[in-house]
Amino acid sequence: MTAFVPAARVSRIKISPTTAAAARVRELKAVGHDIVDMTIGEPDFDTPNHVKAAAHAAIDRGETKYTAVNGTPALRHAILADFKRRLGLEYAENEICVGGGAKQILFLALMASVEDGAEVIIPAPYWVSYPDMAGAYVETPIYDHYKLPVDQPVRGPAIVEQRESTAVVGPSGTANVDGHGNLVINII
Repeated sequence: MTAFVPAARVSRIKISPTTAAAARVRELKAVGHDIVDMTIGEPDFDTPNHVKAAAHAAIDRGETKYTAVNGTPALRHAILADFKRRLGLEYAENEICVGGGAKQILFLALMASVEDGAEVIIPAPYWVSYPDMAGAYVETPIYDHYKLPVDQPVRGPAIVEQRESTAVVGPSGTANVDGHGNLVINII
């Protein structure tokens, strides 16, 4: 039997620093250390009762089958209403995609849009996983070159004006294709 040989791009992905830190926190907690875990963004409180009740009610209604991969229409409409109410942002339903987390959506967006030879620019500040996610699809992601305030959206065309086939992964805003045909991905 031949041993499995992963694709070369897989070797460019390193262990997530966040996941490694979370594992260490679990180890220390297991031996009795009192630690405030700020590694993976999970709340330190139980799921609120009204959310548990809604989940139980959905199960009781038989809502236990696979849903659309981009989220149910009701969930996408609730997200649209929330963005408008809290952030003053308006999107069309086809501009909303629901996933298991921002990292999953970014990874899949990069997989679907980044060709060999492309560049992926990751403006700082960025989540520690972004370079490895981009590195799965390109040899050398470009990051730390563009320092952007976290409260300002990434301006893709300004960064990629002189470049061909570039994706920009940023900390906040929207995902769109800029005037040069480059995918600009911003996570809210």
